[in-house]
Amino acid sequence: MKFKKILAIAIATMTITANLSLLPVSASTTNSNFAIVIQSGKVNKDTVGVRKKANTSSVYLNYKNQVNGSSSSGPTKFRAYVYGSATSNGTMSDCTCYNTSIATYPVVTRGTKGFVKQVVCERLGRGSYALLYGSSAGSTGIARGCWSPDSVSESGTVNYN
Repeated sequence: MKFKKILAIAIATMTITANLSLLPVSASTTNSNFAIVIQSGKVNKDTVGVRKKANTSSVYLNYKNQVNGSSSSGPTKFRAYVYGSATSNGTMSDCTCYNTSIATYPVVTRGTKGFVKQVVCERLGRGSYALLYGSSAGSTGIARGCWSPDSVSESGTVNYN
C-alpha cells in the first residue's frame, strides 16, 4: 500500500511539473515608443530598450503615431530590423526575415503601421527578447514611433516584409 501511495504522489508531481512548463508566456502586445538614430551605412538600435517576445507573431511597428497619440517623426523611410536575444542583456543577433522578392530588409514609411516578420522565438525560444534596429533607406534623422514585440490583427496595417 505504501508503494502505491508513493508511486501516485510521484506521478502526480511529474504531471504537474510537465504541465507548468507548457503554460503560455503572456503576449507582449502593449505598445511602447521607439527612438532610433537613422544613419547612412550604419545599423543602430532603439534607445528605449528590449522587450520580451512571447510568441511567433510578427512584430507590430507603428510609424504613424507614438503611444501618447502624437504623430511619428523622423526620416520618410528607414530599414527596420528585429534583433533577438535569449536574455534581456544578452548578445543580440539579427532575426529579421529578409524579403527575397525585393532583395532588401523591410522598409518602413512614415505614416504607416504594420508588421515585420522575424524568427526571434523560433531561434531563441518563447520568452526571449526583441529589440528594434534601423538604418537609412535614403534619408537620416531620429525615427520615432511605437511598437510591440507581439502582434494581433489590426485593420489598416501593411506587411513590411
